[in-house]
Amino acid sequence: MELVYCLCCGTRTTEQLVDGVPRARCPKCEWVHYHDPKVAAGVIIFDSKKRVLL
Repeated sequence: MELVYCLCCGTRTTEQLVDGVPRARCPKCEWVHYHDPKVAAGVIIFDSKKRVLL
């Protein structure tokens, strides 16, 4: 476990199983550290008549 303190509230994290994987988790605010998350984005485009463009 690399992360010692919660990035949200500063409480010391503990190692807990989350989705079957040991992760740093805050016992106070329940924030979970996901190491190397994959970033994704999506968009919905509308034309001038409010129709969704595919």
